[in-house]
Amino acid sequence: MKCKSLFYIMIILLSAGNHGFSADFIEDQGYLRNVQVIGERFIYTDNYFSAIYSYENRQVRTLTDTPGSGLYYSIAPDKKTIGYKAIDALGRQRPALLNIENGEIRYLYEATVHIGQPSFTDNGSVAFTVVNRLIVSDGREYDLGVYSNIAPISPDGRYVCYNDDDDNLWLMDLDNLEKSVISESGGGYYYPQWSADSRNILYIGFNGKIWIYDLETETNRNIATGHEPRWSPDGNQVVFYQKEIEIFELINSDIFIINRDGNNLRRLTDSGDRFEMDPAFSADGTQIIYHTYGQKEIHLGSLNQTKSSISAEKTMKVTIADRKELTNKYSSVFHIKGESEGLPVPYLHQVYDVPDWFWGYYACAPTTAAMLLAYHNILPKWPVTCASPYRHTSLWGRYICERYFYREQDYNYSSSPAGHTSGKGGYGYMWGTGGSPNSRMANYYEKHGMNTDQDWEQTSWLKAVNNINSIKSLHHVCLADQFRASGFGKRDRRWEKDTDL
Repeated sequence: MKCKSLFYIMIILLSAGNHGFSADFIEDQGYLRNVQVIGERFIYTDNYFSAIYSYENRQVRTLTDTPGSGLYYSIAPDKKTIGYKAIDALGRQRPALLNIENGEIRYLYEATVHIGQPSFTDNGSVAFTVVNRLIVSDGREYDLGVYSNIAPISPDGRYVCYNDDDDNLWLMDLDNLEKSVISESGGGYYYPQWSADSRNILYIGFNGKIWIYDLETETNRNIATGHEPRWSPDGNQVVFYQKEIEIFELINSDIFIINRDGNNLRRLTDSGDRFEMDPAFSADGTQIIYHTYGQKEIHLGSLNQTKSSISAEKTMKVTIADRKELTNKYSSVFHIKGESEGLPVPYLHQVYDVPDWFWGYYACAPTTAAMLLAYHNILPKWPVTCASPYRHTSLWGRYICERYFYREQDYNYSSSPAGHTSGKGGYGYMWGTGGSPNSRMANYYEKHGMNTDQDWEQTSWLKAVNNINSIKSLHHVCLADQFRASGFGKRDRRWEKDTDL
């Protein structure tokens, strides 16, 4: 194992999401995501993002059921077409257009490894990325210099906003090819959304802060903190939801609306018996659509004149595909699940619980990550038979070194441990992307939907213990420590912090 002369402590605070009222049961049963309304028709996906559904006249229709199709899908300005990314069982991707009325699918490019989500201009052109290139259906093509899965073109077709490898947001002027970073320093931003007039960009940080970038003044405004922000049709309002979490248990969630300038925050819902999530505006801006966590219900409510409350709600009970059907149809690497089952941390040995071909002596960090992701049930079991030190089955060891896909991220990065066969998966991401676990591990957790706070400190073991004991609401602690080669080491120690150490 690699040793360093300094003793470092890395404390990672992990939050895997909603744990209220049997959240694991809800995850298994499924719930709604990304609900949108087109006239009398409602479009939505499920928490696995493995299908897009249409609800109209009390009938549910599955429009497509390819892995990941429901994640970041977009609706064309004419409201007749859905743009999405289709992924096959081998991980090959294609940008696709789905006719909402007749269900016909038209693919825009041949299947390949890195394809981005389609976006639309007001005149009906479609834009998507192929590796580093931005391709627009009107014949234009641009080199972004980096692959970005979400790179929406502005409604007027003049700009594109996209992420770099450090999750900074860039703006490119498609007329003069000028590029500039628009997000605040430090990275960790995603899902840029254009206002209808192409003058502002709404985006969100990994820390939950909601931002708006003004193209004219070239300034950013942090307008709120929350989840899944959406523009109003006129670009003057933003709707989003906030969660209240106590000791990793979801106790409430409600919908809020705020002015574009960050003023006049209003709470639209305040119910104690349901968790409202994923709000969006109707096309005319007079109604709010949302779903309730775990109840498979779509709600459509009318805004009052001051846009401070919702009334005259319409509720629709809908269905989604059964989890077992999705799991049987597609490879397990596409299965998305999000909640901890409260079990002890699954143990993985970095040498003996990985595929036999992989030399795991340098894989301490990705092994730690795999254990924590398995604990929170974010990644499904992916069995492999290991020969040493005796024949046994490792349920999560393949994630340490083999390629997989999760949340549109292809973990196909590669790195060779000390000249041995190159590993992909977590090892490739942490060592093969221009950094090391020091700089890449926290980002690896974030890309799997976890909140992280990484703190490096040159310290003593006693000081580390005292720091941990001073944290009142911490449930999971991961310590990775390294001593001089001549010393002793305690590595990857974990506690359920019920009592002091």
